[in-house]
Order: sequence, then structure tokens, then C-alpha cells
Amino acid sequence: MLTGVHLAANLLDPVLKGGHLSRAENRAAIQFISSVVPSESVYEELASFQNALGPWEDTFLENIAKSTSAFTFWKNYAPEGSCLTPIATKLSFLAASSSATERTFSIYGITHSKLRNRLLTENASKLVWMRCNLNMLHQRQGKAFHSRITNICGFQLE
Repeated sequence: MLTGVHLAANLLDPVLKGGHLSRAENRAAIQFISSVVPSESVYEELASFQNALGPWEDTFLENIAKSTSAFTFWKNYAPEGSCLTPIATKLSFLAASSSATERTFSIYGITHSKLRNRLLTENASKLVWMRCNLNMLHQRQGKAFHSRITNICGFQLE
């Protein structure tokens, strides 16, 4: 189920700009943003952003939006003094789905099993962090994540 946070993130995405949202979803996104952003000009700025008017009317910004992340766009290229920048940068860090969280809990369940129930929470968290980051490192390097990599942590990564 989509909430106001999800809809606002879609609306403030510099590429999507809420283009695929229905009228009701667009309204819900705007209501969420206006409830979080304490500015009188939030409605005007949202309209300018969505329609590429005023300070948003720049082909350079359109090109940057297509080639950078939403966070980089809002942090480095948004017009100075934009009331949307603080909320947009925060929303760009949110996970779009719960799959990453589910994967992390799955890895935690494998790491802190009945066999290893004496493992302190802090140490289990460190092992999970290492496992997740090792997986991301292999994905970035374009290597397959092999199922038989033995880690110095003392357990075999699946």
C-alpha cells in the first residue's frame, strides 16, 4: 500500500516528477509535503518544479536529473533556497520497498541461529553488516556472489 511518503518521494523525484501518479495520488503527495514543509510557498514551488517553470526551467537541470541520483540532484543542483530541498533529500534515502529489510532479517536469522545462540547482538550485527556489504561489493564489481565463500568470521556464506 502506498502512503503519503511514497507518493511524495515519487513527486519529488527529478525524473518522474509524479508523472505516473493519479490525480488523487498527486493530491495526497502534495498534502504530505505541505504538512512536513513549513513554508507558505510550498504549493507554488511544487507547481513550478513539476511543470519546469521559473528557476526549474533549465535544460541543464533536466540533463543532470537524468544522469545523477535524486539525492545528488537536490543537494547540489536544486535552485538555492528551495523549500523542497530538505524534504526531497530525506525522501531520497528511503527504501522504495521492504525487500532490502527482508533480506537483512533473513541474513540475521542465518547468522544468529540456534547453533550460534551465544553470539552477542553486537557481534551478530557486525557479521550481518559484513555479509551485506560483501554481497554489495561483489555486485558492484560485477562478480557473481559465490555460494561457497568462507569468510574470516568463521562461517560459510551461502
